[in-house]
Amino acid sequence: MQDNIIVKPSVEKQFDRFLRQGRVLFFSAPCGFGKTVLADALLHGQNVLRQSAADPGCAIPPSEQDWDILLIDDLQLMQ
Repeated sequence: MQDNIIVKPSVEKQFDRFLRQGRVLFFSAPCGFGKTVLADALLHGQNVLRQSAADPGCAIPPSEQDWDILLIDDLQLMQ
């Protein structure tokens, strides 16, 4: 399914620039608009720790763990 995802070059360029300069990136759109799919496509090949805000134990882990990018999904479900 990954082969069927189209990311606009302008979005990919902005994302790559963010990875070099930024610290926090927030995707905002209504449910079903493909935020997770887009994040997965843009982060393909990166060392990513994925967490869900819907998980009661969701917490930012220590940075010394083996990850470079923390992806927290389902923020709308955070309690």
